[in-house]
Amino acid sequence: MRYFSRCLCLLLFASLFGSGSCASAGPEIIAFNAAGLDAPENTLYAARKALANGAGALWVTVRVSADGVPVLYRPDDLSVLTNHYGPVEEVTADNLKTADAGWRFGEKEGFPFRHKAMGIPHLEEMLKMFPRTTFYLEIRAPHAEFKRFAKTLQQVLARTDSLKRTRVYAADSALLDALPIAIRRFESQQLTRDTLIRAVVSRRCLLTRKSAYPRWHASPLRQRVSVADVTGAPAPPALVWLQWNKAALTCLQASGPAKLILSGIRNQHDLDLATTLHADGVLVSSLLWITPSSESKSTRVMPQQRHLHTWP
Repeated sequence: MRYFSRCLCLLLFASLFGSGSCASAGPEIIAFNAAGLDAPENTLYAARKALANGAGALWVTVRVSADGVPVLYRPDDLSVLTNHYGPVEEVTADNLKTADAGWRFGEKEGFPFRHKAMGIPHLEEMLKMFPRTTFYLEIRAPHAEFKRFAKTLQQVLARTDSLKRTRVYAADSALLDALPIAIRRFESQQLTRDTLIRAVVSRRCLLTRKSAYPRWHASPLRQRVSVADVTGAPAPPALVWLQWNKAALTCLQASGPAKLILSGIRNQHDLDLATTLHADGVLVSSLLWITPSSESKSTRVMPQQRHLHTWP
C-alpha cells in the first residue's frame, strides 16, 4: 500500500512537471563513428574502447569498396584519415585493409596509432567481432548502384545475424528507398528536418499519417536552417538555429510510436537537455567527459576477446 501511494504521488508530480514515469532514465549513449575522438574512428580498436568506456551502442559509417564490399570509413578521400589517397569506392576491400587507419589520429600526442596494422575494417568483420552490440549504420554510397549495394548489405546483415540489431540511416533518401523491407531504417533526413521546422516555428505538426510501428528519427539537437525554409517566403541568404523542444517531440509522437536520436551532444549541458526532452539516444564522439553519475542507459557490452589487438 505504501508503495502504491508513493508511486501515485510520483505520477501526480510527473503530470505537473512533464516526466512520464516514476523513474526517468536518460538516453542511450551511442558512440558516434565508434567514438572517433577517443581513438581512430570506425576501427575495431575504437569500437572495443567505446564499449569498454560504457557506450550502449555504436554508430558507424559504411561505404562500399571498388569490389562491392561494405567497409567502415567516413570521409570521401582516404587521405583525410589514412596514409593512402583517393576515393574509397575506387579501392578494393583487400587494399583498404592495408591502409593505416590510425595515420592521422593524435597529432598532439605524436601520432601514437601509426604503424599498428590498423586497417579499414569490413562491416562484416565488425559485426562478427561484437555479436551482441546494437549498431546504427550510416550509409554513404555516392557512386554505387543503390539496389545492388542494398542487396549486398542485406546479405551481410543476414550472414551475421544482425538484421534485428541494426538500423540504417542515409542522408540520401533514394538509398533508403532502395533498401529491402527486411532492413530496419530511419525516416528520411528531410522529413525529420521539415517536422522540426514546422513544429518549432509554426507550432503545426507535419506528421498526420498514423503508424503502428515506431518511426525512428535522427537529427542534430540544434539544426541550422535557412530563413527561407523557416518563413516559407523568399529571403536573403541567411541561417538560423532551431533546437528540438517538447512541442517538436510531441509532434513526432502524435501519429504513433516514435524514437529520436540526437547528435551534436558535446558536453554535460547538451546531455542534460537531451535527457529533459526524453530523447531515446544521443550520439557522442567522445565518452571521456561523461561522468558515471549521468543518467544514461549505457549498457556495457564487452566484446569477445578473440582476434583483438592490444593497441595503445
